Parts: sequence; structure tokens; C-alpha cells
Amino acid sequence: MNEVEIDLVELIKYCWKKKWAFIIPMFVAAILLVGFCILSIKMEPEKSPLPNKYTSVAKILVRESSGSSGISSSLSSLSSLAGINLSAGAKTSNGTILTTIADTTSYQDDIIDKFNLIQRYKIEKNVKSSSRKSLSKTLSVKLDDKTNVLSVSFTDIDPVFAQAVASYATDLLMKKFYEYSADDDAINLKNYREAMDSSYKKIVEYQKDIQALEQSVSNTTAAYVPSIMFDVQMKKMELDAEEKIYASYRGQYELLGIQMKDDPTTLKLIQGTEIPDIKSAPSRAKICIIAELAIFVICFVFVFFSYYRTLTAKVTDLVKEEAR
Repeated sequence: MNEVEIDLVELIKYCWKKKWAFIIPMFVAAILLVGFCILSIKMEPEKSPLPNKYTSVAKILVRESSGSSGISSSLSSLSSLAGINLSAGAKTSNGTILTTIADTTSYQDDIIDKFNLIQRYKIEKNVKSSSRKSLSKTLSVKLDDKTNVLSVSFTDIDPVFAQAVASYATDLLMKKFYEYSADDDAINLKNYREAMDSSYKKIVEYQKDIQALEQSVSNTTAAYVPSIMFDVQMKKMELDAEEKIYASYRGQYELLGIQMKDDPTTLKLIQGTEIPDIKSAPSRAKICIIAELAIFVICFVFVFFSYYRTLTAKVTDLVKEEAR
């Protein structure tokens, strides 16, 4: 088999000779692409094959609860003294919790039902899974790890509808976040409340025991009085210790309540949704450029094979002449 060597310079010269094989298809494609883009703009968005899409975005600043770490340590120490385990385990970032909530079916279904997306997207088969899949293509919940800012955006051909869905999705996400008690401060406040209630019950029990023991003194013989008084003294010591624990819980509870009042929210809406007046997609210029590049590559492939066949034919003819 004869080897055919391709000379790059000769290939470029050959392509120049066949320049019309590039120019004509690319020119025709350019006219068709421009016509298609103009048509897609002129047509109604619902009927257009390439309609303008608008994106409305809300931004939430996610605060990690770090100010109450000292309080949490005190709570753990006090709870251990009282025999209560309030350990919450490994801490999960609030941003991770928010993105996890956004992936839940209950969150997605609330949005789908609110705006009747099944009918809007004309879904007839597998309505639940198909509607969620369609929503995931238009609704985006992303967390910027560097700034800890969560972006909630929705894209649609109707800018007013895009703003309405994005606004509702943002409010719903924040609402569900607090419903799930994802806020560390809210969890700590609840734990303090429960610990205070448990400690208070013990105080009441000790007081009742002391009162019962003191009343029993009058109904018993003198021989048993020292033993009863010793029991009373021990109960009072336990009562005193429990009152100190309760006072500590109470102080931490009120301190945390003041901190939460000063900065009541873990989530801060730093940018609300707006009705977009500039399209976010599609980039018709980019589509035209990519399509033109694809046409150029196809044309080059055809010209290359034409050059290769011509070169092969020449080599074959030379071999035949040498054979003679």
C-alpha cells in the first residue's frame, strides 16, 4: 500500500482554490440563521422556537450562628450536671440546609401547585416527576461558598411570571428553613426552655419532699428526729444545687433571647426579586457563531477528503508510471 503524505501548505492552497465551497454554504447558513433569529423574535413567545427568556433573582445572606458558641458550651456543661444530653452532633452549615430543602419534593410541589405548572408546561404523563424535572430546569438555588450568599432564581418567557415565582420560592425557602428549626439559635433557645422546665420540676419535687419530711417530725418519736432532719438537710442541699442550675439556665435563656432580638434572623434578604427588563437567554449571536463554525468544519471535512482523493489519485498515477 502506498503511503500518502499530506503537505500542510499544499492543503491550505487547495482550500483557497475551493474557497467557494466554504463561502457559499456559510453565506447561505448565515442568511438562514439571521432569518430564523428574526422570526423567533417576531413570533409570540409561546409559539416561538427560540423565545426570549427572563430571569428574576433574589439573594439571601446566610449567617452562621457563631456568636452563641460560648452559650452552647455552657448549656452542654449545665446539661451534663443535670443528667440531660443536649448534644446536637456535628454542625451542618445553614447554606447546606437551605440547598437541601430546595431539593425536597415538598418544596418543589408547593411551587408547582401554587402556580399550576403542570398545566402551564402541558404535562400529561408522569405529572409529578415530569413537573419536578421541568421546575429544576427553570428554578435555581445556588450557594456561593466564598460570600455565603444564596441565590434563588427562576427563568421564564414571561418576566412578570418569572418574578412572581422567584419571589414565592424565596419566601417559601426561608419559611421552611425556620419551620425545620434549622437556626442554631432557635434550637438552643428551645433546648434552654426544655432544660428550664425539667429543672423546675425537680425543684418542686425537692420542695414537696422537704415539706413532707418536716411535717413528719411532729408525728414521729424523738429517736427518729435526727435521721429525718439529716434527710431534710440533704434535700435542701440538692434543692440549692438545682436552684443554681435553674438560675444558670434562666440567665443563658434570657441572654440568648436578647441576642436574637438584636439580630433576629439567620437569613437576610439582601436583594429582592424584580421584574427583569433584559433577557437572560438565549444568546442568538453565540448560536449563530457556533452554527457558522460547525458549517465551516463540515465544509473543511468535505474539502479535505476531496484533497485526499486527489492526492491519492496522483500518487497512484506516479506509481503506475514508475512501474512502466
